[in-house]
Amino acid sequence: MVLLCLFAVTLAIRWPNLGRPMSKHHEFCTATALRVLTVWHQEGIGSVGYNPATNFAGAANKHINNHASGSGKMVDVEGNYYYVSHPPLAYYLPYAVFSLLHIEPDVLPLQYFNLFINLLCGFGIYLLARAWLPGNSWVGMVAAIVYWFTPAALWFQSNVYMSDMMGQPFYIAALLLAIKVKDNPRLVTITALAIVCFLGTYNTWFGVLVALSLGLYFLFKAINNRAFIWVTLLLVLSQLLAMGLMAWQYSYIAGWDAYLAELSHRFTLRGSAPNDMLGMSLSLLVNYFVNYGALWALLPVGLLIKRPKGTRAMAIISVLPIALMHLLLLNYTGHDFTTLYAAVPISLFIAMLTVGHNRIYKGLTVVVLVVAIVSGFMFYKIVNPYGQFSFYGDRYITFQHQAEQIAAQPHQAVIFSLNTSVSPEALWYAKRNVLRVADEQAAMDFLQQRNISTGVIFEHSRNEGFQKTKTIYLQSDKP
Repeated sequence: MVLLCLFAVTLAIRWPNLGRPMSKHHEFCTATALRVLTVWHQEGIGSVGYNPATNFAGAANKHINNHASGSGKMVDVEGNYYYVSHPPLAYYLPYAVFSLLHIEPDVLPLQYFNLFINLLCGFGIYLLARAWLPGNSWVGMVAAIVYWFTPAALWFQSNVYMSDMMGQPFYIAALLLAIKVKDNPRLVTITALAIVCFLGTYNTWFGVLVALSLGLYFLFKAINNRAFIWVTLLLVLSQLLAMGLMAWQYSYIAGWDAYLAELSHRFTLRGSAPNDMLGMSLSLLVNYFVNYGALWALLPVGLLIKRPKGTRAMAIISVLPIALMHLLLLNYTGHDFTTLYAAVPISLFIAMLTVGHNRIYKGLTVVVLVVAIVSGFMFYKIVNPYGQFSFYGDRYITFQHQAEQIAAQPHQAVIFSLNTSVSPEALWYAKRNVLRVADEQAAMDFLQQRNISTGVIFEHSRNEGFQKTKTIYLQSDKP
Protein backbone atom coordinates (compact mmCIF):
# COMPACT_ATOMS: atom_id res chain seq x y z
CA MET A 1 0.00 0.00 0.00
CA VAL A 2 2.87 2.38 0.80
CA LEU A 3 4.44 1.68 -2.59
CA LEU A 4 1.13 2.34 -4.36
CA CYS A 5 0.80 5.68 -2.56
CA LEU A 6 4.32 6.64 -3.60
CA PHE A 7 3.59 5.64 -7.19
CA ALA A 8 0.50 7.86 -7.04
CA VAL A 9 2.83 10.79 -6.27
CA THR A 10 4.73 10.09 -9.52
CA LEU A 11 1.38 10.13 -11.34
CA ALA A 12 0.65 13.57 -9.90
CA ILE A 13 4.03 14.80 -11.14
CA ARG A 14 3.39 13.49 -14.66
CA TRP A 15 -0.30 14.31 -14.87
CA PRO A 16 0.01 17.75 -16.60
CA ASN A 17 2.00 16.17 -19.46
CA LEU A 18 -0.26 13.17 -20.01
CA GLY A 19 -2.56 13.41 -23.01
CA ARG A 20 -1.15 16.68 -24.30
CA PRO A 21 -0.22 16.81 -28.02
CA MET A 22 2.82 14.70 -28.89
CA SER A 23 5.69 16.90 -29.93
CA LYS A 24 9.01 16.82 -28.12
CA HIS A 25 11.61 14.74 -26.28
CA HIS A 26 11.35 11.52 -28.28
CA GLU A 27 7.58 11.40 -28.48
CA PHE A 28 8.18 10.40 -32.10
CA CYS A 29 8.75 6.95 -30.56
CA THR A 30 5.19 6.94 -29.21
CA ALA A 31 3.91 8.13 -32.58
CA THR A 32 5.79 5.34 -34.37
CA ALA A 33 4.26 2.71 -32.10
CA LEU A 34 0.81 4.27 -32.54
CA ARG A 35 1.17 4.19 -36.33
CA VAL A 36 1.75 0.44 -36.21
CA LEU A 37 -1.11 -0.13 -33.76
CA THR A 38 -3.46 2.05 -35.84
CA VAL A 39 -2.61 0.24 -39.08
CA TRP A 40 -3.37 -3.07 -37.38
CA HIS A 41 -6.62 -1.59 -36.09
CA GLN A 42 -7.58 -0.31 -39.56
CA GLU A 43 -6.39 -3.15 -41.78
CA GLY A 44 -6.41 -6.12 -39.42
CA ILE A 45 -3.19 -7.47 -37.96
CA GLY A 46 -3.43 -10.69 -39.97
CA SER A 47 -3.60 -8.83 -43.29
CA VAL A 48 -0.01 -7.60 -42.82
CA GLY A 49 1.35 -10.90 -41.51
CA TYR A 50 1.40 -9.70 -37.87
CA ASN A 51 4.28 -7.42 -38.85
CA PRO A 52 4.78 -3.69 -38.01
CA ALA A 53 3.36 -2.05 -41.13
CA THR A 54 3.35 1.75 -41.26
CA ASN A 55 1.01 2.63 -44.16
CA PHE A 56 -2.52 3.65 -43.26
CA ALA A 57 -5.59 2.34 -45.06
CA GLY A 58 -6.41 3.63 -48.54
CA ALA A 59 -4.65 3.56 -51.91
CA ALA A 60 -3.40 7.14 -51.46
CA ASN A 61 -1.32 6.05 -48.45
CA LYS A 62 0.46 3.10 -50.07
CA HIS A 63 3.98 2.94 -51.56
CA ILE A 64 5.12 5.79 -49.27
CA ASN A 65 8.09 5.16 -47.00
CA ASN A 66 7.63 7.36 -43.93
CA HIS A 67 10.34 6.78 -41.30
CA ALA A 68 10.07 3.01 -41.81
CA SER A 69 12.56 1.17 -43.99
CA GLY A 70 16.07 2.60 -44.02
CA SER A 71 17.09 0.45 -46.98
CA GLY A 72 13.81 1.15 -48.77
CA LYS A 73 13.37 -2.59 -49.41
CA MET A 74 11.04 -3.64 -46.59
CA VAL A 75 7.84 -3.19 -48.60
CA ASP A 76 5.20 -5.75 -49.55
CA VAL A 77 3.29 -6.11 -52.83
CA GLU A 78 0.45 -3.94 -51.48
CA GLY A 79 2.80 -0.98 -50.96
CA ASN A 80 3.08 -1.26 -47.16
CA TYR A 81 6.46 -0.36 -45.70
CA TYR A 82 7.55 -2.03 -42.45
CA TYR A 83 9.55 -0.77 -39.48
CA VAL A 84 11.62 -3.83 -38.56
CA SER A 85 14.46 -2.18 -36.61
CA HIS A 86 13.01 -3.82 -33.50
CA PRO A 87 11.33 -7.18 -32.80
CA PRO A 88 7.52 -7.06 -32.64
CA LEU A 89 6.59 -8.02 -29.05
CA ALA A 90 6.46 -4.41 -27.81
CA TYR A 91 3.70 -3.78 -30.37
CA TYR A 92 1.82 -7.00 -29.65
CA LEU A 93 1.39 -6.33 -25.93
CA PRO A 94 -0.51 -3.01 -26.07
CA TYR A 95 -2.39 -4.22 -29.16
CA ALA A 96 -3.61 -7.25 -27.22
CA VAL A 97 -4.67 -5.08 -24.27
CA PHE A 98 -6.46 -2.57 -26.49
CA SER A 99 -8.20 -5.34 -28.43
CA LEU A 100 -9.30 -7.09 -25.24
CA LEU A 101 -10.69 -3.84 -23.81
CA HIS A 102 -12.09 -2.66 -27.17
CA ILE A 103 -9.98 0.49 -27.05
CA GLU A 104 -8.91 2.27 -30.23
CA PRO A 105 -5.17 3.04 -30.28
CA ASP A 106 -4.63 6.59 -29.00
CA VAL A 107 -2.07 8.67 -27.16
CA LEU A 108 -3.55 8.56 -23.68
CA PRO A 109 -4.36 4.81 -23.60
CA LEU A 110 -0.80 4.02 -24.70
CA GLN A 111 0.57 6.33 -22.00
CA TYR A 112 -1.62 4.57 -19.41
CA PHE A 113 -0.29 1.23 -20.63
CA ASN A 114 3.25 2.57 -20.29
CA LEU A 115 2.51 3.77 -16.75
CA PHE A 116 1.26 0.30 -15.84
CA ILE A 117 4.58 -1.13 -17.07
CA ASN A 118 6.34 1.49 -14.94
CA LEU A 119 4.33 0.33 -11.92
CA LEU A 120 5.33 -3.28 -12.54
CA CYS A 121 8.98 -2.27 -12.91
CA GLY A 122 8.91 -0.55 -9.53
CA PHE A 123 7.58 -3.69 -7.84
CA GLY A 124 10.16 -5.71 -9.77
CA ILE A 125 12.94 -3.46 -8.46
CA TYR A 126 11.52 -3.91 -4.95
CA LEU A 127 11.77 -7.70 -5.26
CA LEU A 128 15.17 -7.51 -6.94
CA ALA A 129 16.63 -5.38 -4.15
CA ARG A 130 15.20 -7.70 -1.49
CA ALA A 131 16.70 -10.72 -3.28
CA TRP A 132 20.05 -9.01 -3.81
CA LEU A 133 20.28 -7.68 -0.25
CA PRO A 134 18.27 -10.13 1.89
CA GLY A 135 17.51 -9.39 5.49
CA ASN A 136 16.89 -5.67 4.94
CA SER A 137 13.16 -5.08 4.78
CA TRP A 138 13.33 -1.40 3.78
CA VAL A 139 15.93 -1.67 1.01
CA GLY A 140 13.37 -2.80 -1.56
CA MET A 141 11.17 0.19 -0.85
CA VAL A 142 14.11 2.58 -1.13
CA ALA A 143 15.15 1.02 -4.45
CA ALA A 144 11.60 1.29 -5.85
CA ILE A 145 11.32 4.93 -4.80
CA VAL A 146 14.68 5.79 -6.36
CA TYR A 147 13.66 4.00 -9.57
CA TRP A 148 10.23 5.64 -9.87
CA PHE A 149 11.56 9.13 -9.21
CA THR A 150 14.46 9.09 -11.65
CA PRO A 151 13.77 11.66 -14.40
CA ALA A 152 14.39 8.85 -16.93
CA ALA A 153 11.55 6.68 -15.58
CA LEU A 154 9.24 9.63 -14.96
CA TRP A 155 9.35 10.59 -18.64
CA PHE A 156 10.27 7.52 -20.68
CA GLN A 157 7.84 5.24 -18.87
CA SER A 158 4.92 7.59 -19.30
CA ASN A 159 4.95 9.81 -22.42
CA VAL A 160 7.39 7.82 -24.55
CA TYR A 161 6.65 4.24 -25.58
CA MET A 162 8.75 1.97 -27.78
CA SER A 163 10.58 -1.35 -27.58
CA ASP A 164 13.31 0.14 -25.38
CA MET A 165 10.81 1.08 -22.67
CA MET A 166 9.01 -2.26 -22.86
CA GLY A 167 12.36 -4.02 -22.50
CA GLN A 168 12.73 -2.85 -18.91
CA PRO A 169 10.44 -5.41 -17.20
CA PHE A 170 12.15 -8.32 -19.00
CA TYR A 171 15.55 -6.95 -17.95
CA ILE A 172 14.46 -6.73 -14.30
CA ALA A 173 12.79 -10.17 -14.38
CA ALA A 174 15.92 -11.73 -15.90
CA LEU A 175 18.12 -10.31 -13.14
CA LEU A 176 15.70 -11.48 -10.45
CA LEU A 177 15.57 -15.01 -11.86
CA ALA A 178 19.37 -15.04 -12.28
CA ILE A 179 19.77 -14.50 -8.54
CA LYS A 180 17.42 -17.41 -7.84
CA VAL A 181 19.26 -19.63 -10.34
CA LYS A 182 22.61 -18.66 -8.82
CA ASP A 183 21.44 -19.72 -5.36
CA ASN A 184 19.53 -22.84 -6.47
CA PRO A 185 19.79 -23.98 -10.11
CA ARG A 186 16.49 -25.87 -10.30
CA LEU A 187 15.08 -26.84 -13.70
CA VAL A 188 11.89 -24.81 -13.28
CA THR A 189 13.84 -21.64 -12.43
CA ILE A 190 16.36 -22.15 -15.22
CA THR A 191 13.53 -22.68 -17.70
CA ALA A 192 11.76 -19.55 -16.46
CA LEU A 193 14.97 -17.55 -16.96
CA ALA A 194 15.32 -18.86 -20.53
CA ILE A 195 11.68 -17.97 -21.30
CA VAL A 196 12.09 -14.44 -19.94
CA CYS A 197 15.26 -13.95 -21.99
CA PHE A 198 13.46 -15.28 -25.08
CA LEU A 199 10.69 -12.73 -24.56
CA GLY A 200 13.22 -9.98 -23.80
CA THR A 201 14.98 -10.52 -27.13
CA TYR A 202 11.71 -10.90 -29.04
CA ASN A 203 10.92 -7.45 -27.63
CA THR A 204 14.19 -5.56 -28.19
CA TRP A 205 17.80 -6.18 -29.21
CA PHE A 206 18.91 -5.19 -25.71
CA GLY A 207 17.59 -8.58 -24.63
CA VAL A 208 20.43 -10.26 -26.54
CA LEU A 209 22.96 -8.33 -24.46
CA VAL A 210 21.20 -9.27 -21.22
CA ALA A 211 21.21 -12.95 -22.19
CA LEU A 212 24.84 -12.73 -23.28
CA SER A 213 25.90 -11.21 -19.97
CA LEU A 214 24.02 -13.83 -17.97
CA GLY A 215 25.33 -16.64 -20.17
CA LEU A 216 28.93 -15.55 -19.62
CA TYR A 217 28.34 -15.26 -15.87
CA PHE A 218 26.88 -18.77 -15.56
CA LEU A 219 29.52 -20.19 -17.89
CA PHE A 220 32.13 -18.89 -15.45
CA LYS A 221 30.25 -20.43 -12.52
CA ALA A 222 30.10 -23.75 -14.40
CA ILE A 223 33.83 -24.16 -13.72
CA ASN A 224 32.95 -25.11 -10.14
CA ASN A 225 29.44 -26.45 -10.70
CA ARG A 226 28.60 -28.23 -13.94
CA ALA A 227 24.89 -27.72 -13.39
CA PHE A 228 25.32 -24.11 -14.53
CA ILE A 229 26.38 -25.22 -18.01
CA TRP A 230 22.73 -26.05 -18.65
CA VAL A 231 21.80 -22.51 -17.77
CA THR A 232 24.13 -21.17 -20.46
CA LEU A 233 22.93 -23.73 -23.02
CA LEU A 234 19.27 -22.88 -22.42
CA LEU A 235 20.05 -19.16 -22.68
CA VAL A 236 21.76 -19.76 -26.02
CA LEU A 237 18.74 -21.76 -27.20
CA SER A 238 16.37 -18.99 -26.11
CA GLN A 239 18.29 -16.46 -28.19
CA LEU A 240 18.45 -18.66 -31.26
CA LEU A 241 14.70 -19.23 -31.06
CA ALA A 242 13.87 -15.53 -30.55
CA MET A 243 16.11 -14.28 -33.36
CA GLY A 244 15.11 -17.16 -35.63
CA LEU A 245 11.41 -16.45 -35.13
CA MET A 246 11.89 -12.75 -35.81
CA ALA A 247 14.00 -13.39 -38.92
CA TRP A 248 11.52 -15.93 -40.30
CA GLN A 249 8.63 -13.57 -39.65
CA TYR A 250 10.23 -10.46 -41.15
CA SER A 251 11.68 -12.31 -44.16
CA TYR A 252 8.12 -13.04 -45.31
CA ILE A 253 7.56 -9.35 -45.98
CA ALA A 254 9.84 -8.99 -49.00
CA GLY A 255 12.24 -11.94 -48.88
CA TRP A 256 15.54 -12.75 -47.20
CA ASP A 257 17.62 -10.42 -49.35
CA ALA A 258 15.47 -7.42 -48.41
CA TYR A 259 15.55 -8.26 -44.72
CA LEU A 260 19.32 -8.78 -44.67
CA ALA A 261 19.77 -5.48 -46.52
CA GLU A 262 17.66 -3.76 -43.87
CA LEU A 263 19.62 -5.33 -41.02
CA SER A 264 22.90 -4.32 -42.65
CA HIS A 265 21.68 -0.75 -43.13
CA ARG A 266 20.44 -0.38 -39.57
CA PHE A 267 23.50 -1.88 -37.91
CA THR A 268 25.86 0.13 -40.10
CA LEU A 269 24.02 3.27 -39.05
CA ARG A 270 23.43 2.53 -35.37
CA GLY A 271 26.66 0.67 -34.70
CA SER A 272 28.96 3.13 -36.41
CA ALA A 273 31.24 5.48 -34.52
CA PRO A 274 30.31 9.15 -35.01
CA ASN A 275 32.76 11.52 -36.66
CA ASP A 276 32.85 13.63 -33.53
CA MET A 277 33.71 11.18 -30.75
CA LEU A 278 34.30 13.96 -28.24
CA GLY A 279 30.92 15.47 -29.02
CA MET A 280 29.21 12.08 -28.68
CA SER A 281 30.95 11.43 -25.36
CA LEU A 282 29.84 14.79 -24.02
CA SER A 283 26.32 14.15 -25.28
CA LEU A 284 26.19 10.83 -23.42
CA LEU A 285 27.39 12.50 -20.22
CA VAL A 286 24.73 15.19 -20.55
CA ASN A 287 22.03 12.57 -21.22
CA TYR A 288 22.94 10.60 -18.12
CA PHE A 289 23.18 13.74 -16.00
CA VAL A 290 19.80 15.05 -17.14
CA ASN A 291 18.07 11.71 -16.61
CA TYR A 292 19.51 10.96 -13.16
CA GLY A 293 20.12 14.39 -11.71
CA ALA A 294 21.62 14.67 -8.25
CA LEU A 295 21.66 10.87 -7.81
CA TRP A 296 25.13 10.86 -9.33
CA ALA A 297 26.43 12.70 -6.27
CA LEU A 298 25.38 9.74 -4.10
CA LEU A 299 27.17 6.99 -6.00
CA PRO A 300 30.71 7.89 -4.77
CA VAL A 301 29.43 7.43 -1.22
CA GLY A 302 29.43 3.71 -1.98
CA LEU A 303 33.22 3.82 -2.00
CA LEU A 304 33.29 5.14 1.56
CA ILE A 305 31.00 2.65 3.26
CA LYS A 306 31.17 -1.09 3.80
CA ARG A 307 29.33 -2.81 0.99
CA PRO A 308 27.30 -5.98 1.66
CA LYS A 309 28.77 -9.30 0.52
CA GLY A 310 27.76 -10.67 -2.86
CA THR A 311 27.13 -7.31 -4.51
CA ARG A 312 29.94 -7.58 -7.04
CA ALA A 313 28.26 -10.27 -9.14
CA MET A 314 25.03 -8.27 -9.39
CA ALA A 315 27.00 -5.18 -10.32
CA ILE A 316 28.66 -7.03 -13.18
CA ILE A 317 25.59 -8.74 -14.68
CA SER A 318 23.41 -5.63 -14.36
CA VAL A 319 25.90 -3.15 -15.81
CA LEU A 320 27.54 -5.33 -18.49
CA PRO A 321 24.54 -5.28 -20.91
CA ILE A 322 24.48 -1.47 -20.74
CA ALA A 323 28.23 -1.25 -21.34
CA LEU A 324 27.94 -3.61 -24.32
CA MET A 325 25.07 -1.55 -25.71
CA HIS A 326 27.20 1.59 -25.71
CA LEU A 327 30.13 -0.29 -27.19
CA LEU A 328 28.27 -2.06 -30.00
CA LEU A 329 25.55 0.52 -30.76
CA LEU A 330 27.34 3.74 -29.98
CA ASN A 331 25.43 5.84 -32.50
CA TYR A 332 22.09 4.47 -31.29
CA THR A 333 22.83 5.22 -27.66
CA GLY A 334 23.04 8.89 -28.55
CA HIS A 335 19.26 8.76 -28.08
CA ASP A 336 18.77 9.59 -24.43
CA PHE A 337 15.90 7.13 -23.97
CA THR A 338 18.59 4.41 -23.89
CA THR A 339 19.65 5.81 -20.50
CA LEU A 340 16.48 4.30 -19.02
CA TYR A 341 18.16 0.89 -18.64
CA ALA A 342 20.64 2.39 -16.17
CA ALA A 343 17.78 3.11 -13.77
CA VAL A 344 17.96 -0.55 -12.71
CA PRO A 345 21.57 -0.74 -11.44
CA ILE A 346 21.53 2.87 -10.22
CA SER A 347 18.44 2.32 -8.05
CA LEU A 348 19.97 -0.88 -6.63
CA PHE A 349 23.36 0.66 -5.88
CA ILE A 350 21.89 3.74 -4.22
CA ALA A 351 19.53 1.61 -2.14
CA MET A 352 22.60 -0.34 -1.02
CA LEU A 353 23.84 2.81 0.71
CA THR A 354 21.01 2.54 3.22
CA VAL A 355 21.82 -1.02 4.33
CA GLY A 356 22.95 -0.76 7.93
CA HIS A 357 21.64 -0.20 11.44
CA ASN A 358 23.61 2.69 12.91
CA ARG A 359 22.87 6.40 12.69
CA ILE A 360 25.04 6.88 9.59
CA TYR A 361 22.89 4.53 7.53
CA LYS A 362 19.66 5.97 8.89
CA GLY A 363 20.86 9.42 7.93
CA LEU A 364 21.85 8.16 4.48
CA THR A 365 18.37 6.72 4.02
CA VAL A 366 16.80 10.13 4.61
CA VAL A 367 19.32 11.82 2.29
CA VAL A 368 18.73 9.25 -0.47
CA LEU A 369 14.96 9.62 -0.35
CA VAL A 370 15.03 13.42 -0.28
CA VAL A 371 17.57 13.66 -3.12
CA ALA A 372 15.74 11.08 -5.25
CA ILE A 373 12.30 12.65 -4.90
CA VAL A 374 13.26 16.34 -5.03
CA SER A 375 15.88 16.16 -7.77
CA GLY A 376 13.79 13.74 -9.80
CA PHE A 377 10.85 16.13 -9.88
CA MET A 378 13.02 19.18 -10.55
CA PHE A 379 14.96 17.66 -13.47
CA TYR A 380 11.79 16.15 -14.95
CA LYS A 381 9.95 19.47 -14.88
CA ILE A 382 12.89 21.45 -16.28
CA VAL A 383 13.38 19.16 -19.27
CA ASN A 384 9.65 18.51 -19.84
CA PRO A 385 7.98 21.77 -18.78
CA TYR A 386 4.26 22.01 -18.13
CA GLY A 387 2.11 24.34 -20.18
CA GLN A 388 2.08 24.97 -23.93
CA PHE A 389 5.78 25.24 -24.72
CA SER A 390 8.68 22.76 -24.73
CA PHE A 391 12.14 23.22 -23.23
CA TYR A 392 13.23 24.89 -26.48
CA GLY A 393 10.23 27.22 -26.63
CA ASP A 394 8.30 25.32 -29.32
CA ARG A 395 4.56 24.90 -29.05
CA TYR A 396 3.49 21.36 -28.22
CA ILE A 397 0.48 21.75 -30.52
CA THR A 398 2.56 22.35 -33.69
CA PHE A 399 2.47 18.83 -35.14
CA GLN A 400 -1.21 18.42 -34.34
CA HIS A 401 -1.97 21.62 -36.27
CA GLN A 402 0.01 20.32 -39.24
CA ALA A 403 -1.96 17.08 -39.06
CA GLU A 404 -5.29 18.90 -39.10
CA GLN A 405 -4.39 20.52 -42.41
CA ILE A 406 -3.33 17.18 -43.90
CA ALA A 407 -6.38 15.30 -42.61
CA ALA A 408 -8.70 17.90 -44.14
CA GLN A 409 -7.64 16.92 -47.68
CA PRO A 410 -9.67 14.45 -49.79
CA HIS A 411 -9.11 10.87 -48.73
CA GLN A 412 -8.42 9.73 -52.30
CA ALA A 413 -5.67 12.35 -52.81
CA VAL A 414 -1.99 11.60 -52.29
CA ILE A 415 -0.37 14.07 -49.91
CA PHE A 416 3.01 15.46 -50.98
CA SER A 417 5.46 17.54 -48.99
CA LEU A 418 7.89 19.66 -50.97
CA ASN A 419 11.48 19.11 -49.74
CA THR A 420 10.28 18.55 -46.17
CA SER A 421 9.76 15.38 -44.15
CA VAL A 422 6.63 15.27 -42.03
CA SER A 423 7.16 14.10 -38.44
CA PRO A 424 5.80 10.74 -37.18
CA GLU A 425 3.62 12.68 -34.73
CA ALA A 426 1.89 14.65 -37.51
CA LEU A 427 1.51 11.51 -39.64
CA TRP A 428 -0.28 9.69 -36.84
CA TYR A 429 -2.57 12.58 -35.96
CA ALA A 430 -3.52 12.94 -39.64
CA LYS A 431 -3.81 9.15 -40.16
CA ARG A 432 -2.18 9.78 -43.54
CA ASN A 433 1.11 8.96 -45.21
CA VAL A 434 2.93 11.89 -46.84
CA LEU A 435 5.45 11.56 -49.67
CA ARG A 436 8.40 13.93 -49.71
CA VAL A 437 9.18 15.12 -53.26
CA ALA A 438 11.74 17.47 -54.78
CA ASP A 439 9.32 19.25 -57.12
CA GLU A 440 5.85 19.15 -58.68
CA GLN A 441 6.98 16.94 -61.55
CA ALA A 442 8.08 14.23 -59.11
CA ALA A 443 4.61 14.37 -57.55
CA MET A 444 2.98 14.04 -61.00
CA ASP A 445 5.21 11.08 -61.83
CA PHE A 446 4.14 9.30 -58.63
CA LEU A 447 0.45 9.86 -59.41
CA GLN A 448 0.97 8.43 -62.88
CA GLN A 449 2.83 5.38 -61.58
CA ARG A 450 0.10 4.63 -59.05
CA ASN A 451 -2.76 5.60 -61.37
CA ILE A 452 -4.18 8.07 -58.83
CA SER A 453 -5.82 11.20 -60.21
CA THR A 454 -5.36 13.76 -57.41
CA GLY A 455 -2.53 15.03 -55.27
CA VAL A 456 -2.12 17.83 -52.73
CA ILE A 457 1.20 19.59 -52.27
CA PHE A 458 2.27 21.08 -48.94
CA GLU A 459 5.27 23.28 -48.39
CA HIS A 460 7.04 24.67 -45.34
CA SER A 461 8.11 28.30 -45.41
CA ARG A 462 9.90 30.24 -42.72
CA ASN A 463 7.26 32.98 -42.62
CA GLU A 464 4.01 31.05 -43.08
CA GLY A 465 4.94 27.64 -41.74
CA PHE A 466 3.55 24.36 -43.06
CA GLN A 467 0.67 24.93 -45.45
CA LYS A 468 -1.10 23.65 -48.56
CA THR A 469 0.18 25.31 -51.74
CA LYS A 470 -1.43 23.44 -54.63
CA THR A 471 -3.77 20.67 -55.76
CA ILE A 472 -2.60 18.75 -58.83
CA TYR A 473 -4.49 16.45 -61.23
CA LEU A 474 -3.42 13.94 -63.82
CA GLN A 475 -6.22 14.96 -66.19
CA SER A 476 -5.52 18.26 -67.89
CA ASP A 477 -9.20 19.22 -68.03
CA LYS A 478 -9.46 19.38 -64.24
CA PRO A 479 -9.65 22.90 -62.73
